[in-house]
Amino acid sequence: MPWILCGLVAVVLLVLQGILLVKSYEILFEHFSHDMILLYISSLVTFMLFIMGAFILVYSFNHQRKINQIKIDFYTKVSSTLHTISQSAANANNPKQVFSELRKGENRIQAMLFIEKEQEGFYVRNVSEFNIIEALQELKNTCINESTMPLTIRITDRMDSPLIKADKEHLIRAIYIIVDQLVALSPGNTYIQLITEKKNQVFSLTVEGDGVLHIKQDSRANHRVKADSQDPEKENEGQEEEIDYVNLVVKAQNGWIESGNHFGQGNEISIHLPQSS
Repeated sequence: MPWILCGLVAVVLLVLQGILLVKSYEILFEHFSHDMILLYISSLVTFMLFIMGAFILVYSFNHQRKINQIKIDFYTKVSSTLHTISQSAANANNPKQVFSELRKGENRIQAMLFIEKEQEGFYVRNVSEFNIIEALQELKNTCINESTMPLTIRITDRMDSPLIKADKEHLIRAIYIIVDQLVALSPGNTYIQLITEKKNQVFSLTVEGDGVLHIKQDSRANHRVKADSQDPEKENEGQEEEIDYVNLVVKAQNGWIESGNHFGQGNEISIHLPQSS
């Protein structure tokens, strides 16, 4: 985007410079020789190119410095996450728990990478049409197979057609994170329900569970889901990045998130994504 802006500014400057040169030529032609006029024009063009070059050089330097700082911050977070994953995996009691910790670590790293890309404008939506029910069924099997506690997941489809348009990879990962947070914050045996609807060209997915998730206003996203646990042992490291990721994924697809109480206990989180006609 900044390069496009620079190009537009350069075009405007060239047009204005051309107009000035024409006017100057008319005036100079009456008082100076042809060689003097060419020298004058050459000097103006050289000065203009010098200014543009200096501007581009300064912008490139500042942009590269910012990119380098982002890389340093990202690698620091990844290093910390890998250390946490290795500790969690080492303390795991069975292969299922090890695999679960590795999956959480992968999602955490992908979340951090997405956040950095989105903030710098590098993220490009990969929107495709896919069967959301099939994708949720695969997600359900994954969550149940990886869960270290009793878990029941029910999918309720209220749509005429299971096909939706969205960035499948990031949407499914965001849903996985919400389910994982609800399971982590649940008191024991966990029941999760996934409800799909489509009204007025808007796809809605509601995740109901026993855990407690709240909506919190945040400057980094229109809506921010904030996990809340009364049990310190259930605090999830890296939770901030994962929750920010959920919000940014939905926001990047022009969607929004809502939350509310579910029959007086637990919460429901709803993701709404507009669908093109």
